Amino acid sequence: MNMERCLDAQRLEELFSKNHQLREQHKIMNENVKNLENRLRAGLCDRCTVTQDLARKKQQEFENSQLQSLQHISVLTNEINGLKEENKILHQELRKLKYLLETRQSPAYPRGSRSLSDNAIHSDSPLINKRKQSLDSAFSSIAEHRSHKQEFKLPTKGMGDS
Repeated sequence: MNMERCLDAQRLEELFSKNHQLREQHKIMNENVKNLENRLRAGLCDRCTVTQDLARKKQQEFENSQLQSLQHISVLTNEINGLKEENKILHQELRKLKYLLETRQSPAYPRGSRSLSDNAIHSDSPLINKRKQSLDSAFSSIAEHRSHKQEFKLPTKGMGDS
């Protein structure tokens, strides 16, 4: 009977120490859960934050690109309108020249009274200068956009990984 009591006491001590270990583990696990809950309440994890920042940057780049595209469309639309106006003027000049040519060929008017170059549009006309300026500004803004794009390129995966 003494032997049984000894064995029971030994089992009781083992159970007591096992219970004590389990209580310690339970306490540590509860602390970890609380820490994780606090981190979750505090905000996004590092990976999510980086992903969110990257998405925000990409959205900003897209909006900038879209704005520049709209500006280019506006410049080109103005250019088309200018070309249409110039085309109208050229058609009018062509009609005048045809009329002058027809009147010169008729016997009522003497030949050589006016030269064809008198009615031609000069290369220094305001419409042509305006068109050259708008094209120059459009091409310079396109070049500027390309240089900005080069500055903001993201590094590729293979370069920095070692």
